[in-house]
Amino acid sequence: MFQAAIECNYYQDLSATDLASDTLKEKLTEHFHQIIEDKNVWQYEDIFYFGNTVLLFSPKNLYQIAFNLIDFIQVHNISAKEWYGFALNMVLNADFALIKIDSVRASRLLTNFDELDIKDIYSLTNIRKKFRRCLLEYIQDHSNTSVAKLISYLDFFNMTDLKHDFQVAFDQIKQIYG
Repeated sequence: MFQAAIECNYYQDLSATDLASDTLKEKLTEHFHQIIEDKNVWQYEDIFYFGNTVLLFSPKNLYQIAFNLIDFIQVHNISAKEWYGFALNMVLNADFALIKIDSVRASRLLTNFDELDIKDIYSLTNIRKKFRRCLLEYIQDHSNTSVAKLISYLDFFNMTDLKHDFQVAFDQIKQIYG
């Protein structure tokens, strides 16, 4: 199930074509709701599967599951574990998926994400979080000033891969909300 879901997620991300069946989406949603109901204890694999299937959830379910992952990160203090940064990035993946379909929930999720105390060692995560804020600003006022400013900083620091990724993401958002 997870392999098919991941493949559908990435195909949808690249082509904007949703190949996932309703049954697959329902089973996926049930799996994560079961984690939440079972004391909201996530395993590394659960975080991996969630972060790589975010496009297959309804906005409501995506927000709820990502919100519970943030809660898990806080309550269980996983910052001491090697997969803390990974978990943070999976929440940001969920937030970007929400930005594409429900910017109000995306903004609320990012506000919840802001409650996490993210150390400087995870500066890339903080940059990605700032980029999400810039995208939400663009959706509200259609000004690309903050996005352009952030991208110019990446250029200054010679972060060409991240700059390219942000430009592609921004192009997707412009296409959706243009």
